[in-house]
Amino acid sequence: MTNVPVLGFSKRGVDLRTFDDALKFARAVVLSGMAPKGMTAEGVVVCVQIGLELGFTPMQSLQVIAPINGRPTLWGDGIPALLWDNGFEIEESISGEGDGRIAQCIVTRPNGKKIIRTFSVADAKVARLWQKKGRDGQDTPWITYPDRMLQMRARAWAARDCAADVLRGVRVREEEI
Repeated sequence: MTNVPVLGFSKRGVDLRTFDDALKFARAVVLSGMAPKGMTAEGVVVCVQIGLELGFTPMQSLQVIAPINGRPTLWGDGIPALLWDNGFEIEESISGEGDGRIAQCIVTRPNGKKIIRTFSVADAKVARLWQKKGRDGQDTPWITYPDRMLQMRARAWAARDCAADVLRGVRVREEEI
């Protein structure tokens, strides 16, 4: 039997107190197959560190932070989770039909200040996102889930404009798609 160091655990997950703890944890994540495809142990350490700075546990960090063009990027459910955890409110809706569809996101700060951002089919067309195919020729979410993508883009803009202090400069994936 080998002498394997055991990491401490807290109520919020693994207790990483040193860089060596983090690297051991990261190696375990990579070896377990739980790291995002292509991510190295060093990438896991950086992802976990960024997540901890935002308030996520190590494993949550791996679910909601991804490197995009060499920068940490928050995506998916991580955005509302982070905002709700910090006392923000989020209201989202989609109105209109066909090419007249518009997604709206209202983010309300804990002090009551609201920011409203929209993203429309017309905006997606100008940005060359609408009905966009991937580099590999496969359908992107702009083809398979266009309303969801409109919603995510409106959410990304509202979150960045209303909660920059909470996001701490971390970009939002939905703005990169």
